[in-house]
Amino acid sequence: TEIYTLSLHDALPILLDCGIKAVEEITYAKEKGIDFIICDHHVPDDVLPPAAAILNAKRLDNTYPYEHLSGCGVGFKFMQAFAISNGIEFHHLIPLLDLVAVSIASDIVPIMGENRILAFHGLKQLNSNPSVGLKAIIDVCGLTEKDITVSDIVFKIGPRINASGRIQNGKEAVDLLTEKDFSMALEKANQINQYNETRKDLDKTMTEEANQIVADLEGLADRRSIVLYNEDWHKGVIGIVASRLTEIYYRPAVVLTRTDDMATGSARSVSGFDVYKAIEYCRDLLENFGGHTYAAGLSMKVENVPAFTKRFEEFVSQNILPEQTSAVINIDAEIDFRDISPKFFNDLKKFNPYGPDNPKYIPVESVSESAWLRYRSVPYTPPSYKNPSYSDGYFLFLLHLYYYSYYCPFLPVIHLHNRITDIGLFVNTHFSFIFYSQIVVALWSVLYQRPRRCRRIGYTSGIGNHRTNHKCNLYKTVLQCHRNSNF
Repeated sequence: TEIYTLSLHDALPILLDCGIKAVEEITYAKEKGIDFIICDHHVPDDVLPPAAAILNAKRLDNTYPYEHLSGCGVGFKFMQAFAISNGIEFHHLIPLLDLVAVSIASDIVPIMGENRILAFHGLKQLNSNPSVGLKAIIDVCGLTEKDITVSDIVFKIGPRINASGRIQNGKEAVDLLTEKDFSMALEKANQINQYNETRKDLDKTMTEEANQIVADLEGLADRRSIVLYNEDWHKGVIGIVASRLTEIYYRPAVVLTRTDDMATGSARSVSGFDVYKAIEYCRDLLENFGGHTYAAGLSMKVENVPAFTKRFEEFVSQNILPEQTSAVINIDAEIDFRDISPKFFNDLKKFNPYGPDNPKYIPVESVSESAWLRYRSVPYTPPSYKNPSYSDGYFLFLLHLYYYSYYCPFLPVIHLHNRITDIGLFVNTHFSFIFYSQIVVALWSVLYQRPRRCRRIGYTSGIGNHRTNHKCNLYKTVLQCHRNSNF
């Protein structure tokens, strides 16, 4: 219908973040004398649409050096090429970089290579001189006086922009982002914020219903995937619910609802598993599908849902690795407190912006050495403690407070993510009288000789299905505070 609203002679429609699989639609438009330019980053089929031009770094014949651009990133490269061809200086494109940064963060693409460069400069633009529409969203999010990061986009700005299309109409978000009057933009941003509140309510209700369905599934422990269908679920929120299920159960998840006579839905994946290939394996059961490694959309006849569920599970079971279905702790490096310095802190900040494939460092202390741990997709799970000793734990707690108050300027580097209350609570009561005497001597040294280093503070940590549980060598912990060096 929309095709007939276009002028056959003057229009050159440009599709952004879609169109790479619209072979029939583009063919029909071409027959009517309408050409298209497609700017997309989703995985194409072997047969491409007969468009005037197709910009997609995932094409088999691609020669562009970086293939992981976001949808808006592809559009920006199109604008950059247009500017070069028409003698437009690059600085005219800089105001667009805030939108590119929002796209990169919201699309969950790797923040490496060119994406990292675009995100870095896009965040600078977003923080210094955002567009009117984005400034309105920033105000509504309560981020006006804050240095906006990728996390702020992922959890605050992006969901509000998406809420418009999920709940009402995506055109309202477009109108907001192209608005030039701030008072009008603020009014539209507040409306979109209301959509986001509705979205959160639907998200919570549907996730609870989905969790109950999964809990009632037979043989869940033997399944490697989750496929749920409920014709009453809201189409705009099923992708979020699929993400929730993936985070909770650590399995690729597909959530479907009914749209007219079709079952339509979204798929999400776990780290390292290509859910697009799993869906492609079932393509004869599908009416349409598209996406990339970790997220995809699909539609099928309602009667095909049981067969799809079986086929999808078959592919996942045959191809997913055991470590991809459980939480994994990645230890990137070990570090002593002696290595923490202002220069080290500044070097860490240079890894910004953080995101997929470039995760933020998470400092976690271990018994053997202080280590920086990164974990995937699972929140911290407090360990269970056996026979905790209040006095021992309190001693370690004081020791920690002493050390961190001594080096308070560097707390941002060695923050504990609320783990400070866990410190030392696992230390049991099996210490001898002699050992306690040694503790008293060491404590006296701590309080009166002002140590410059504390090498190890041990505690039990548990993340997901992986757990480390060691007895703290408290004697060694305290005495190693005597390592003397200039800070």
